Amino acid sequence: MVRKGFLSVTGNGVNHPNDYGHRLYADVLTRDLLPDTTQEWPPPALASNSRHPPPPPPPPAFVPRQRRGHWPLELQRGRLNLPR
Repeated sequence: MVRKGFLSVTGNGVNHPNDYGHRLYADVLTRDLLPDTTQEWPPPALASNSRHPPPPPPPPAFVPRQRRGHWPLELQRGRLNLPR
C-alpha cells in the first residue's frame, strides 16, 4: 500500500480550494470584509411600547409550494384516486 504524500493530504499546495483550513481562512476573511447586516428584533421603538406586543417576525424567504397530483393516494374532486 502506498501512502499519500504531504501535499496530497494537506490540500495540494498553497491556497487549494478543497483544503478545509484554507476554506475556513477564506470564510473568516470574507465575513470580516462584508458589512454587518444583522438587525435587532424587535426594533427599539416597538420594544419600548409595553402596551402593545411587537409584531411577529417576517415569514421565511423560502416557502415550499403545494403539491398536487404527485402522490399515489390523493383526494381530488371528492374522489379517492388510486394508482393503476
